[in-house]
Amino acid sequence: MKWESILSREDVPEDVKQAIRKELSSSSQENSFISYDQAITDIDSLLNVSPESSLLLKKNGEIITLNEVAAIRLGKTVNEMIGTNIFDHFPRGVRENREKFITEAIIKKVPIRFSDSREGIIYENWIHPILNNQNEVVRVAVFASDITNIIEANQALIESEEKYRTLVERATDGIAIIQDGIVKFINTSLAEMSGQPVDAVIGTKFEKNIHPDAMAEVVQRYQDRMNGKQVPSIYETTLIRSNGERVEVELNAGLITYQSRPADLIFVRDISERKRIGKELAESEERFRTLITTMGEGVWVTDSRDRTIFVNKALEEMLGYSEEELMGRLVTDFLSPDSWKNFEDVVKSRLERKSLSSTYDMTWIKKDGSSLITRISGTVLLDDNEKIIGSFGVFTDITIQKSIEQSLQESEEQYRNLVERASDGIAIIQDSKIVYVNPSLAQISGYAIPDLFGKYFITFLHSEVIPEVEDYYQRRMKGEDVPTIYDSLIRKKDGTKLEVEFNVGLTTYQGAPAELVFVRDVSDRKRTERLLTQVKLEEERYHAMLSHFVNNDLQKIVNNLDYIRLEMKHNGITDPENIQEIMNIADQSSRTIETVNKIFDVLQSPEKEFKTVFSILDVINEIFYEYPEIKSFITVEESSLNKLLLCDQYLKTSLVEILQFIQSACERENLQKAPVNMEGGLLAAYYRIVIRDSCSPPISEEVSYRLSSKITDNWEYQGHYIGLSLCSVIMQHYGGTLKILPLANRGNEFQLLFPSILVSSKE
Repeated sequence: MKWESILSREDVPEDVKQAIRKELSSSSQENSFISYDQAITDIDSLLNVSPESSLLLKKNGEIITLNEVAAIRLGKTVNEMIGTNIFDHFPRGVRENREKFITEAIIKKVPIRFSDSREGIIYENWIHPILNNQNEVVRVAVFASDITNIIEANQALIESEEKYRTLVERATDGIAIIQDGIVKFINTSLAEMSGQPVDAVIGTKFEKNIHPDAMAEVVQRYQDRMNGKQVPSIYETTLIRSNGERVEVELNAGLITYQSRPADLIFVRDISERKRIGKELAESEERFRTLITTMGEGVWVTDSRDRTIFVNKALEEMLGYSEEELMGRLVTDFLSPDSWKNFEDVVKSRLERKSLSSTYDMTWIKKDGSSLITRISGTVLLDDNEKIIGSFGVFTDITIQKSIEQSLQESEEQYRNLVERASDGIAIIQDSKIVYVNPSLAQISGYAIPDLFGKYFITFLHSEVIPEVEDYYQRRMKGEDVPTIYDSLIRKKDGTKLEVEFNVGLTTYQGAPAELVFVRDVSDRKRTERLLTQVKLEEERYHAMLSHFVNNDLQKIVNNLDYIRLEMKHNGITDPENIQEIMNIADQSSRTIETVNKIFDVLQSPEKEFKTVFSILDVINEIFYEYPEIKSFITVEESSLNKLLLCDQYLKTSLVEILQFIQSACERENLQKAPVNMEGGLLAAYYRIVIRDSCSPPISEEVSYRLSSKITDNWEYQGHYIGLSLCSVIMQHYGGTLKILPLANRGNEFQLLFPSILVSSKE
């Protein structure tokens, strides 16, 4: 095959074509083929560009040259393969098949394409006979591509189209099936690429979506492919959108069986952006140089003796040296002594051709004396004879990254120390076995760490909880939602059971799923809870008994006062003042009975189990409706009280008690009622309702303190403050407090402090 025929073939890589053109243009026609050794060297270089197996053979099968990919696939090195016969490296069946096709290509002087398999891998092979000027075959070029994945994908598609429908529909590349020139299937991506709905494209001729400029080529290749002719499977072309816009695409086409008949499976990739970028880069080499010069990573180019011949701005800034200070200097002049050995190994590897491209870390000394750690992606530069003429490296500053890695390593050591010294027991369960345990868990259980390690975790559970804990474990490892914190029992080494709290979550341990368990000894807490429960029962009985005694005594007072009133009337004693005083005492005693009953009602109700949201303003309006005499002297700042409060029926009671205290205090001392102001606002973690009056007698700090304490603490100070005691108990019920501040001249400020979590703005 002549060089011109190679250049005309579409299945020859573009970079190979460019290299051949360059060689042809640089030499005259009369001496372009004289340097056969040089040509072989060039071909060897070109073959190594290909990512697939590439070989150049004599007609008898002797290997002239091959690339590393081919050598690796045959289990040899390049030097071991050169000069041997290619057929000696294949098993019998493969050898006979490939001999047949190579012989056919030599006889017919045309390229041959075929597929075969070796060691479970399917290869697509191209046999290209190379002809001299006399049209004689002088060499054979062989290219082999691993198409196992493609074959398996096609087979899977044939066997179960539905299985991969979701994958196809979600693919970013367009996918189409063409049969008899008609579009039988397209995915959503291809429909979007064409600017039409899927239904509008299916059933139409595929040419409708091809740009007129590319129509003839695409149609001819489709027909040739369907007729079994050798045509490129991957090529670039142009589609047309429904609005007339051009779309540059890459087609990857191949034959499949669709609904029991031959069809063309086509993958369509939009390369408009890639083509645009490629065009821009091709238009201006200076633009590429500017990019290198201004890129964020450093670029350092050296000659064969490691002397600097180019650096970009980023590298100058990294090292702190100017371009003039770096040019012509050896790279080792700036290398940290810690990295000398590493640098020698890299150079040696390049000279021995073990690695032409590599990534490695180096430490440098900056101009200011500080250290710079970089990650280098480097490669060597070769001349036409594959002689090393320099190196090219991209430098990334990883000084901070290395510092972070060091910090993480230190942090890991700190956390390991923390885990080892934690007071809670910690274990990791994997495959139902204990694979890690800290000293605290060993101490809690009474076992030594070796006794726990590697054992099934249920071995150390008390028999009462094994079914529950094992069920939680199995369900958690399946990803089900199960409690993470719960109480349980373990069996200590001495056989006794210990009450513990498990805090469990999923983790990854040594690359596999596992369960991380925190074990806390709660036996003391449980004993305390049981004791508190008993104390609460005793306190409830005490409250009930106290309520009974207070009610009995006050009721006796009321009954006796009524008896005295009747006796006085019976004996003719009719002093109105005495009778009125007796009636006042009886009324006060009755009200006291009612208030005490409310106090004990609050004490016995569940704390903070509120299910109703009340508007504070609505509650105030209810009070005004039920007690109209109160409304006359109250001023309400509505904007500050326009809140919702999560509470119960006692909110109104607490407000009424304060307002009635102010009213009765003024009446008792014959004081003229002064205006009372109600407002609200946030105070730290509390929301407070403030009731401020300027007429009631100031309440001393001592009495205020007694009122805010528990009802059973001190009764001797409470007397006619019994209503405020009820308000104090209610606020304790809400988790808040009643605070009373005497004003400077006369009056008091009553503050109801509610936890802010119970309050929100009214919608």
